[in-house]
Amino acid sequence: MIEPLRDGWVFFTSNLPPFTAVGGVIAALIPFYQFMANRMRDAKNREFEIYHRLIKEIVQGDGPDTYQHRQAAAVFELRNFKRYQAVTHRLLKPLKAKWALNPNTQPFLLDELGLTIHATRKRWYQFWRKG
Repeated sequence: MIEPLRDGWVFFTSNLPPFTAVGGVIAALIPFYQFMANRMRDAKNREFEIYHRLIKEIVQGDGPDTYQHRQAAAVFELRNFKRYQAVTHRLLKPLKAKWALNPNTQPFLLDELGLTIHATRKRWYQFWRKG
């Protein structure tokens, strides 16, 4: 019973430098992982804030003169948020139908909505439609 323990201790003490190196690497990787996890969380939070600010710009606009131009720019920017593509698609489809009924809606805004709706469709759906 004591013999395996003694053999393990001898093995460990004779190979101490590699064990020390592995321990040092693990000790260095833990803070690096925490740093990267925090950066990714911060990036997701920034993306969330920007996305919702764009949605707010679409709904509220800036002023009567630049209102629809800012909306078109915000709609275009929504294409860059891959994580939100499904919800963007679901939000913009009825919005386009509603705005199409409004005679004050500029055609370029409806065109931009259509392009963004097309860009946010799922890939498998695009493949199925092309086939």
